[in-house]
Amino acid sequence: TVDKNGMKLLDNDLVDFSDIHSVEDYTNAHFDTFDMFDVFKADKTKGCEPSGYMYNAAGGGCIDGLGGYYIRPTDQYYYIYSNKAKFNIVATMTVPANKIFVDVSSKFIDIKDQTTYFRLRPETSPSQKADYINTDCKMYDNAGKSFFINADTGEYHVCVNGGVAGGNSCYAYNRPTTYSKIRIKFTEAIPGFCDDSLTFDEEFFGKNYHFDMRGDSSVNCFSALYYSGAAISAPIPDADGYIEIWVSDEKLQAFMEYDYSFGSGGGGGSVYEVYLPKSVEKINSIFEYPQKGFCIYNIAPETYTIKIENPADDRDYYIVNNTVTVTDTKELQKTEFVVKKRPLLLGDCNRDRKINSVDIVTVASHIRGIKKLDGRGPISADVDESGRINLADIAKIAAHIRGVQMLPHKYV
Repeated sequence: TVDKNGMKLLDNDLVDFSDIHSVEDYTNAHFDTFDMFDVFKADKTKGCEPSGYMYNAAGGGCIDGLGGYYIRPTDQYYYIYSNKAKFNIVATMTVPANKIFVDVSSKFIDIKDQTTYFRLRPETSPSQKADYINTDCKMYDNAGKSFFINADTGEYHVCVNGGVAGGNSCYAYNRPTTYSKIRIKFTEAIPGFCDDSLTFDEEFFGKNYHFDMRGDSSVNCFSALYYSGAAISAPIPDADGYIEIWVSDEKLQAFMEYDYSFGSGGGGGSVYEVYLPKSVEKINSIFEYPQKGFCIYNIAPETYTIKIENPADDRDYYIVNNTVTVTDTKELQKTEFVVKKRPLLLGDCNRDRKINSVDIVTVASHIRGIKKLDGRGPISADVDESGRINLADIAKIAAHIRGVQMLPHKYV
């Protein structure tokens, strides 16, 4: 049968996809009573948080592909992911188990920043122990140093200047983890935060304050720390506006937590996700379409027997290896069925594998126009091979039956 949009429906659920060879064919079919889906599980680096996600340009927005999604052929999915190949990597390192690495810029002395510090707050369990839970790690005192601190396995919130902003954390792992130090412009890492001058004004309680991220911070200070996995970075932008931060190789993601302070007290703060260099990659259609043959979609997994439905064709042809087992219907499964001619004996007009009086009646009905021979019947009825079916053929069949003159034992 054919539905209102021209799609061939073999049953309530089965659909003939023999003419669907591409997404374009599927789209052009314009049918809305039936839709095909396939389960797609994203690449864990490219299509799953935190390193990346999937975006459906045909509608549906951004999704995290970790759990797998049903995708239609008309969907237009893209990977948008942090691409390490695009990072400007200046150093690499390994952080041992149950350690957190801290890297502090020497410029904290130069800009007179005696304000910035952090504490760790246990998030996994109140019983977690680590350095700098109850004491401050001051950047000025550790300027120019890179060092490891001890920490029980688990999650820790980085409290910058005592603040507790956002919900992102650093981690102490029970195994070694690797990191890359990347060089990136602050305005590219945190787009829209400020302009290239890295200076800005903020108003607090009716008074305006001027901040310089590279200048004298002895009075008005912008404090910012960056963390990724088990690494905390405390950079100061250089003369060209670049910062260097450590990023986990396992989770290509980093956060900046910042706070303001000025002569009369503290100001606001928050957390930004660092925008790491990304790639956009289109996901080609995951569906397979037949380029030849006959294709049926939506078959339930089972073993099937293929039969020739037309009685005339069934008398003339047979299918070699006519069973097929359907397993995972989300994948295109190919089976080659070979149709061969049945041996057809000359004179066996009704193809019952015997030559008798029934064949005489069959040919006579054909000649008189009562019932025309079907299938390959006319080939077997032309026993004298004259190219015509007439009384001469009936006479030869009758002579064969009576044993007067046997027909040649010939298959046609």
